Amino acid sequence: MGPVPNQAELLDRVDPEADGKPDKPACLDAQVLEKQSEQQAINSLRISELENEVLLRKVLSWSFFIVSIAWLVAIVIMIWAQGTGSGGFDIDSSVIIAIVGGTTVTVFKMLRVVAEYIYRP
Repeated sequence: MGPVPNQAELLDRVDPEADGKPDKPACLDAQVLEKQSEQQAINSLRISELENEVLLRKVLSWSFFIVSIAWLVAIVIMIWAQGTGSGGFDIDSSVIIAIVGGTTVTVFKMLRVVAEYIYRP
């Protein structure tokens, strides 16, 4: 039998990055890598889904905004034409009140629906 190494020699042989635990079998490393790649794929799909949802929200909000503005402009033109009597435009005042009331409710309801969808938790 050879000489017994002293403490300094033993410490020199120790790997400073070793954690004192036995090495894992290769099959466990493969399973961990497989789980990590599955998790990355799931995260990638979630990110893609969120990006698509943001795009959809932008498109819907602009669409409803444009429709609301066009609707309101049409109502203003109708009221102006009724008030000035231009172009032979003559509608009963109860019909104008119904149009203005219905338009107001419709526009605010559409804006509420869009706002709830855009800013939902």
